Amino acid sequence: NPESNAVHPQLMYLSDKCTGCLSCVPVCKKSAITPLEGGKVKNDRKLCTGCGECVPACMAEAREIMGSTMT
Repeated sequence: NPESNAVHPQLMYLSDKCTGCLSCVPVCKKSAITPLEGGKVKNDRKLCTGCGECVPACMAEAREIMGSTMT
């Protein structure tokens, strides 16, 4: 349903793939990723701009930019 889709690409975080290495935390310029106990992370969608800087930092491929801008 197109009405429920965001109009811009979004960051997807797959927590089941996350190994807890925390390599995504220091690359986030907006501090939208915070470590939790147990090695997982919390993503603050209000702070996240969807820049995708954390995607290549994640060796477990738990982060991915979904969607694309079209004209």
